[in-house]
Amino acid sequence: MPHATIIGAGIAGTATAIGLTHAGWHVTLHERATHPETSGAALGIWPTALAALDELGVGEALRAAATPQAAGSIRRPDGAVLATLSAERVTRRPGDPVHLIARRDLAEMLAAALPVSAVRYGSKVDPSGAGLDSLAGLDNEAGEARADVVVVADGVFSTYRTALLGERYRARYTGQSGLRGRVAVTTHEVTETWGPGRRFGVTPYLDGTTNWYASLDAPPGQRAAGERSRCCASCSPAGTTRSGRSWTRSPRTTSCATTCTTYTRTCPATS
Repeated sequence: MPHATIIGAGIAGTATAIGLTHAGWHVTLHERATHPETSGAALGIWPTALAALDELGVGEALRAAATPQAAGSIRRPDGAVLATLSAERVTRRPGDPVHLIARRDLAEMLAAALPVSAVRYGSKVDPSGAGLDSLAGLDNEAGEARADVVVVADGVFSTYRTALLGERYRARYTGQSGLRGRVAVTTHEVTETWGPGRRFGVTPYLDGTTNWYASLDAPPGQRAAGERSRCCASCSPAGTTRSGRSWTRSPRTTSCATTCTTYTRTCPATS
């Protein structure tokens, strides 16, 4: 039986592990965290992605837990509509709408589809060895055969990609930073507001809460004092939500983000 070693038990690493297991591979999945993901904001699962999850055997579980997204609009900061989003057009060919699901919920579904013995939480692999050969043999200590393939899936800022391919392929900052979170406010429509160098959007959850996200131009490396303080700084008592220097109306709420993640937009450097 061929053996695959996968580094990183996030969405990509776990999905890859499921696919290889279904194809008859023995898989060992290494994750430096001690447990599956428990944070993160929402993911929009488009029909093509849902079809891939069907192939992995978790599509129906996702449909049952996720929120189908209805029609929506793209607006200017003053509220004027730039374009409408038709759920009917999105579903016409594939037959499925976009589904919104919390990242942690999708991570749990994927992890549950793997044999318990396949995942090693709390397993931090040292990337400083001599290239791919050292990674291919990292499971030997457990008495397993040398890996036939090594999949590196440890995220955008992959230390293994840099160790194997060099600084040229390190992720680089593209000039925009982003915020995501969840608030105890009910919305019924997908709405995204565009302004110069910034964007703010909301999408509803089935439980009556709202997923929100924003991106804006910002200097590289800029960070607030803490994730929650940064999220709550974007909720004003006047019932408006700030996206960069633009303001869009939102229902007033006394509670701010119950789940908040800050992230930086990046892409692999090519020069």
